[in-house]
Amino acid sequence: YNLSSVGKALPLWVHDKKSRAGKARAKLRPADAAGEHVEVIQDLFFPTMCGKAKLSSDGETLLTTGGYPPQLRAFELRELSLKFERHFNAEVVDFQVLSADWKKAVYLLADRSVEFHTQFGKHHTTRIPVHGRCLGYQPETTELLLAGAGPEVYRLSLERGAFLQPLDSGAAGVNAIGVDPTHGMVVLGTADGTVQCWDPRQRSLLGAASPFAAID
Repeated sequence: YNLSSVGKALPLWVHDKKSRAGKARAKLRPADAAGEHVEVIQDLFFPTMCGKAKLSSDGETLLTTGGYPPQLRAFELRELSLKFERHFNAEVVDFQVLSADWKKAVYLLADRSVEFHTQFGKHHTTRIPVHGRCLGYQPETTELLLAGAGPEVYRLSLERGAFLQPLDSGAAGVNAIGVDPTHGMVVLGTADGTVQCWDPRQRSLLGAASPFAAID
C-alpha cells in the first residue's frame, strides 16, 4: 500500500480486478466502486508479534495484544487511530472484554496471573494454580471461566469475588472455552482432541464428541 501518495492508492489486485471488469463494461456503477474503498488503521503493528485481536460489543474499539514487550493496544475505529496502550509484566495468553465497550476487560497472562482492567488501568490481580491457556465469560452467572494445563475449569464469580467449585473435564488439559450467547452452554476444546458441552445451571456434562476419531 502506498500511504504517501496524494491521490488514490490501492493494492495491485484491486487495479487488476478493475481492468478485467472494464473489458465487460466501460464504466463502473457506484455500488461496484465501493469495493475499492480501503481504510488503514494507523499504528496497528507490534514490534515482534500480535497474539490476539477482539472487537468490543459496540463495534467502536478494536483491542489487540502482542509483544515484545507484552502490551495492549486499543484502536478507535471511528478515527482509525490508536486510542491508548498498556504494558504487562508477562505475555498475554488470552483476554475477554466484560463490558459493551472497552472499559472493562480481563487478561490471562503467561505467569498464571489474571488481571482485571478498567478505563483507569489495572484494578485487581489474582492467580490460578496452573498455566492458563484460555478463558471465557458467562454473563448470565457473572462467572469467569479459566482453564489450561490440567482437567479443571476454574470458575471465578465476579459477583461474589471468590472462586467456586471448578468443572472437571477429565482431560489432560483444556485449550479453548466457548460460551453460547443464546442459551449459555459452555463448550470446551480439550487437549485430548474432544469437544465437551456443559450445562452451566447443573454444572454437568451434556455430551462429548471426538471430531478427529474418523480421521484415525
